[in-house]
Amino acid sequence: MNIDDTPTGGTINQSDTAAAHTQLLKWAAKAGPAKIVIALRKHLEDGHSWGKTTLPVELTEEERRQVRALLGTAWDASGRGVTPHILKTKMLKLGIDTDTAVHLLYGDELINRREQRREHRANASAERHQALTVLLDAGIHPTSAEAWMRRKGLPPAGRGQLLVLTRSIAAAWQHLPHGTDTIMLSVLADAALDDPHALDRRAGRVGLDILRLADGDGHEDAGYDGDGWRTAWEALGVICDPLSSRVLALNLPLTGSAPACAITAAASQTGEPVWLTWRSLNGDFALDHNQCGPRVDVYVCENPTVVAAAADTLASRSSPLICTNGVPSGAVRKLLAGLAATGAHLHIRADDDTTGQAIVAQLMATLPHASLWRYQQRPAETVNNNPEYEERVLNTLLKDLANTN
Repeated sequence: MNIDDTPTGGTINQSDTAAAHTQLLKWAAKAGPAKIVIALRKHLEDGHSWGKTTLPVELTEEERRQVRALLGTAWDASGRGVTPHILKTKMLKLGIDTDTAVHLLYGDELINRREQRREHRANASAERHQALTVLLDAGIHPTSAEAWMRRKGLPPAGRGQLLVLTRSIAAAWQHLPHGTDTIMLSVLADAALDDPHALDRRAGRVGLDILRLADGDGHEDAGYDGDGWRTAWEALGVICDPLSSRVLALNLPLTGSAPACAITAAASQTGEPVWLTWRSLNGDFALDHNQCGPRVDVYVCENPTVVAAAADTLASRSSPLICTNGVPSGAVRKLLAGLAATGAHLHIRADDDTTGQAIVAQLMATLPHASLWRYQQRPAETVNNNPEYEERVLNTLLKDLANTN
């Protein structure tokens, strides 16, 4: 019986092997059998056998008539679905074994998707391990690195993209100042990644992921826009904009080649607080002893309120005072580092709260010869029980600033 006219079903002509092969291929080319052939391939590539699991195929009445040409009227009358087992049985009756059938129907070897998935899982696990090792070798804290590796949205492991990302992060991380020095973001990007714009906020995810790792405790990224982006980088000693990074100073006469020297010299005559940009601190600077005398004591606070009160009550009689205005900016770090390097004795304090303790810890770690100014460092878990803000001890601080003249 010819495969092309089987109104009541039956079997494909078995006259010889070549004819059987030809008729099988003609059968497989029809709409109904083609659905079966596609479903069978997926079934086999997923690692399943030629068993009795029904293939997930929906057939129209006409398509079922076409399939019946191979499977027979008994199968059609049963109303059952198509299983790999019945396909195998009918093809064997034609003298076509399963290996030959696969070659005829698909023309190439089947993909072992189960093995492929197993290999992919192994590759993904290996890449995640490599990526974590890259971060740790760069000096990133294990807790931060492990938390970052658990983030959603990372490139899928197993394709090499995750490793590429972590290598870029590690390269940039190793160029961070990690101390009192500062560096421009564009200079950092060029040195680490050979592209001055590689760490720009809109350039990709490397810069953002560095900030996430520096944050270290899984916070969301809502604060990494605009000012938050610049502030986060400045906490690492990286300057996004040399004019936006600022430090507030009072009675801090400087001498040297930096533009800030002329600015502070003029402001110190009147006791007026002045904002200095990171850019204005480029060049040499040191305390001008011709204006401030032999004293080398410079006081550091967190809140502009202290500076305003000192300017109002003491004016030019106040000791030199620098305000971090919260988390120290790159300009703050640059100014304090320069003063410490030229012999100034820094007295440091902040609010006695969680943020203030972190500020003082950071500054004391990078300025080893500095002293605390009416401040006691303590564990973070004890701070919230009894926070003390600079405004509450303002009068005492003002006396210190006046008595050191």
